[in-house]
Amino acid sequence: MPYIRKRLDAYQVMVRRQGYAPRSKTFRKLADAKAWARKIESEMERGAFIDDLQARETTLAQLLIRYEAEVLPTKRSVDTVKSQIKVIQRLIGNKTLKEVTTHILTEHLVNKRSVDGQTIRKD
Repeated sequence: MPYIRKRLDAYQVMVRRQGYAPRSKTFRKLADAKAWARKIESEMERGAFIDDLQARETTLAQLLIRYEAEVLPTKRSVDTVKSQIKVIQRLIGNKTLKEVTTHILTEHLVNKRSVDGQTIRKD
């Protein structure tokens, strides 16, 4: 059961379900708040709820730094991968993981048209 409270000129909704972190969101209209709560509860009930909180807070650059520290030492050709990481960080590293879409990745690859197809495939 969602908890809805009025705060000034908005409605704050809190959805709590066992096995999930509490989720909250604020809306201007009560109807929107109730609809969001129903949607989240329904997804949690069906097991289809995906918590994207970390994806909204983590940038691609942060993820790449972690990859460089934890995974890269176990790989062989690290020099080329490190240079690729630097380029990606410079171009789209400021985007959150939630914002990184196939469109953004495709745009990044299109900007590399001057390199050969094998390089684009590896990237």
